[in-house]
Amino acid sequence: MNISFIRMMVNLVVHVLLALSLYAAVEANSSEPKPRKANRYLLEKWGRWYTFCDINKDGVISLEDPKHFENFYKGYECARGGNQSTSLATMVRLWKVVHLFNNTEISQAEFVQTVKQQFESNNTAFYELIRVYMSAWSKFIDCNADDLISNDEFLTLLNALGHSNTAQNEKQFFSIPDINGKVAPAVVVANFMRFVFENDKSKPDIFKNSLDSGI
Repeated sequence: MNISFIRMMVNLVVHVLLALSLYAAVEANSSEPKPRKANRYLLEKWGRWYTFCDINKDGVISLEDPKHFENFYKGYECARGGNQSTSLATMVRLWKVVHLFNNTEISQAEFVQTVKQQFESNNTAFYELIRVYMSAWSKFIDCNADDLISNDEFLTLLNALGHSNTAQNEKQFFSIPDINGKVAPAVVVANFMRFVFENDKSKPDIFKNSLDSGI
């Protein structure tokens, strides 16, 4: 066989392999979100999330719900002193975006379906929205601005959200990895993100366990 022909074929194979490798690298690093399907476990967790955010316990999430924590924090010493790095108005606005999707009222079925649609169609953008939301809460409730969340700060938030079962609330707090009795905001955010987005039932989920136990 002609040597020059062999060399030509080898070069062709090398170029084809190189092109395939580059294509695979581009696909792996693409910022385009990959559509995912929500399984039954996620749908169940999102339903529990809805119930948790029905702050006034009237069976539906509406504009009446954020009024509860808005009125609570207006009377809170930390808020009156202006110590919170994130304003109460910002938290109310974010709450409406995340839980009402800018509606005035939303049923549980509508909420779960909307979260499912966001999750499946643009998971990256929805993930970032929830991360920003939880990060804002972590800064808001850090009253003494020490970049750590204490048990008291955590209980204050849950009371503001209409959850006054102190024993269960403390159980949740102390189930989160802590630093000398306080929790780093990033740890709270990571655990909540796992609750909203993790579809593997076999993996630990602190927030899911807390809702199941009656927080």
